[in-house]
Amino acid sequence: MAIKDQCEQCKKYNDSCTGNIEFNGQSCEQSCDLYVKRINLEKAEKEVNQDTTNINQTQIPNPQIDYPDPNEHIHGWLGFLLFSMGLGGLFSAIYPIFTYNVEEYGSHFLALTDVFFGVMLLALAIYSIYAFLKKKPNAVYLTKVYIIAVFVSNIIVLLSGEFEETGIGSMPRLIRSLIWSIIWFLYLNFSEQVKNIIPKSYRKLFSRDYYITAAFVIVPLFMLGIGIADIQSQHDKIEAQFISSTDLAYNEYTDGRIVFTKPDGFTCEKQEIDDPKIILFDLELSDCAWIRICSDYDSDITAKNFNSYWENWKDSELEEYSYKEILNEKRSINGNPYFIKTIQYETENPIKWHYALLFNTQTGKVCLLSYYQFGNSENYLEVILKSIRF
Repeated sequence: MAIKDQCEQCKKYNDSCTGNIEFNGQSCEQSCDLYVKRINLEKAEKEVNQDTTNINQTQIPNPQIDYPDPNEHIHGWLGFLLFSMGLGGLFSAIYPIFTYNVEEYGSHFLALTDVFFGVMLLALAIYSIYAFLKKKPNAVYLTKVYIIAVFVSNIIVLLSGEFEETGIGSMPRLIRSLIWSIIWFLYLNFSEQVKNIIPKSYRKLFSRDYYITAAFVIVPLFMLGIGIADIQSQHDKIEAQFISSTDLAYNEYTDGRIVFTKPDGFTCEKQEIDDPKIILFDLELSDCAWIRICSDYDSDITAKNFNSYWENWKDSELEEYSYKEILNEKRSINGNPYFIKTIQYETENPIKWHYALLFNTQTGKVCLLSYYQFGNSENYLEVILKSIRF
């Protein structure tokens, strides 16, 4: 580099250089050393940065992906699982369509919930089988989503209690389905064949997989919500029509679902509750009887359902007293089935608690009656039950 050019470069890094420089072929004594040091420093920093980059690239190797073994083919238990998924998905889609009955659900939207869910299961089963056959990275995930969807749907059916006594929707079959779902889920996690066909490092999810998972949550809940709202709307209309078209006698009362007659001598108070939305009627006869009557919709005419009602209606103030069961039967009155349980609390003044659930199979309504009889007073239970009409 020429001396003049070197001087110009030096002045950029040395503001203290203000003298007149004579270009005589000699280096600048005032700032040459500073310029040389600055050049060497920049060079050293560049070399250090380059070495650091090389070290980082050497210390962070790219993760190695194990790709599917081309010689590994689907067989054995995995083949049986995929076959079961295809058959089960087909059945889930066809069965709700051929057994479509709005009366059982009370709403087209609720009935369509099963239809949509069944079709979605069939589509997911086909997609999962295709993914395994083509050895796609998301095959294991899709199959797990299918198994979880079947498991959750069976749990909901069991918790709702709306399963058949025998047949495909019976409790034993639902429990077996739950057990098989757990076994298949564990199989996908620990099977060596699954690991060879779809290695763990090879697996990944696509954006559409998240959409599929979300659809299995959102669509059924959305349909279920609309169905419940539709049923409630129908009930409100029916109850309004029932009230407007019913002529009540002076001692008759209605909540829009049932009509009952108040026995002579009783007082009757009506109260409305918002959560849950229900109307209560409290009847009282001095120190002889206290009765509470209300109604709802329930078509589960089983002893198990009746006992669950009874447990929830126990009086906490009387739990400290011992009691004995006098009556526990299923009967019929005016063509309507009902359950009745009577217990007697061992108090100074004997108290009999009569608890009854009266069902109407045509309308799906149920009337609940809780009757406390004090001492040896007259029992009005049968009189009131006979007066109830739906």
